[in-house]
Amino acid sequence: FFLFKSSRYNDSRVSCTNAYIPLEVIIMGDEEEQAPANESGYSAGIGKYKVHIAQKQLPHLGMFFSGMVFLIAIAVLGRGARYWEYGIALGSVTMFFSIVGLVLALKSEWNSVAGVYNNYFLFLWCFVGACIFTFSGPATFRQTSNGYFGAWGMAVFSIMAVGVAKDQMTQSISGMGSLLGLLACSVIVIIATIDPIRAGFYRNESIFALTLACVSVIVAGVFWAKDRDGHEGKDIVKAIVIGFFALCWIVEACLVTFRGPFVPTGNGYFGSWGGALTSAFATMSALH
Repeated sequence: FFLFKSSRYNDSRVSCTNAYIPLEVIIMGDEEEQAPANESGYSAGIGKYKVHIAQKQLPHLGMFFSGMVFLIAIAVLGRGARYWEYGIALGSVTMFFSIVGLVLALKSEWNSVAGVYNNYFLFLWCFVGACIFTFSGPATFRQTSNGYFGAWGMAVFSIMAVGVAKDQMTQSISGMGSLLGLLACSVIVIIATIDPIRAGFYRNESIFALTLACVSVIVAGVFWAKDRDGHEGKDIVKAIVIGFFALCWIVEACLVTFRGPFVPTGNGYFGSWGGALTSAFATMSALH
């Protein structure tokens, strides 16, 4: 889906009749979207050859490369690794449908219908897979490593893909995407606190984290569903409620990562700080 587009070359050293014309590489799309100057995004290239990626395509590009990292990490472990076949499927399917998402994003009419369902599928597929591998997968995936970050990279970029609206990347971290991120972080913390509570390891802190995460799932889910129905925008009540939860998440993150049980980096650690950040972004979004 790349198009070599010729452009007029104005240089006194080259005759207008010269056959040499530099080329620039751009992502194809609607007629008005084909020129990089007319669509926000990022361009990169070497010399005269450039590739333009629209902002709405960046999450899918991130998913593709995260899936590649994850796939390499699981393939290196070999068939004897736990969930090896599932891991191969997880990385491969993510890479395939991220390419589908890139193609669907080329036209607004494709992206507004099929693209939405593709993004929701990718979110569920990647998030469930990341939870399985980082909570009960091979040992190297349960600690910070290439496989660990590859798994959560797929999940994070899938959340951003769901949250992208109006072709602006900033919407994915400040609008519906932040609420979905808070919901996802809450689920992660819920799962992460089960073992510490059972073992009595920093039990009070773990119970506080579990309670906050459970209530956050309900609150984030309600506001996310409301925004999805077209009520996104400035909302003072929402800002107050989510702002209160943001303060609670900051307190929770400090408790569980400075005292315990999530002092070492892991799912509980990143889930706690992720909850604090996403709730803060959701609060700021509700104020604008």
